[in-house]
Amino acid sequence: MQAFYKEESKLGQGFIWIFILFGFIPSIAGYYYMSANDDFNTELPYYIQIILWFILILVFVVMLNTKLEFEIREGKIRYKMFPFNLKWQEVNPSDIVTWSVRKINPIFYAGGWGYRRRLFHKKKAMITRGNMGLELKMKNGKTLFLSSTNPKELEREMQKLMEEQHG
Repeated sequence: MQAFYKEESKLGQGFIWIFILFGFIPSIAGYYYMSANDDFNTELPYYIQIILWFILILVFVVMLNTKLEFEIREGKIRYKMFPFNLKWQEVNPSDIVTWSVRKINPIFYAGGWGYRRRLFHKKKAMITRGNMGLELKMKNGKTLFLSSTNPKELEREMQKLMEEQHG
């Protein structure tokens, strides 16, 4: 079965530079500060520094490999966001109450880019690039947002999918 609409997107380069600026540079500065001031009686600060570097590198690798894939196939919408969803998740059009391709502010809508889940709002957002995407409101009260770099084509294919379902 071939997909009618397929999209893959990764986190943008801006995230990597922001991560380097606010993650690695302060960490390096802290290391040189500790080296210059031998006021410490133990090596504990150095061990803490090594642990922080390990965590920073791990987060950096996850950010580099985060990829959102979603597609509209015959009769369903499928999505996954590696490494958070390893298996394809499916949404049947019959479970959708309303849908829209809309513009959002990722910070105010979901708390930023990446895989976002807001438990009390029953909202899940997968935002990689830009501020446009597909918002689905389900019958069970949950909301799903998938970011898109091609909103016009996405809207056209969603129209077709929903017309097939209701018509």
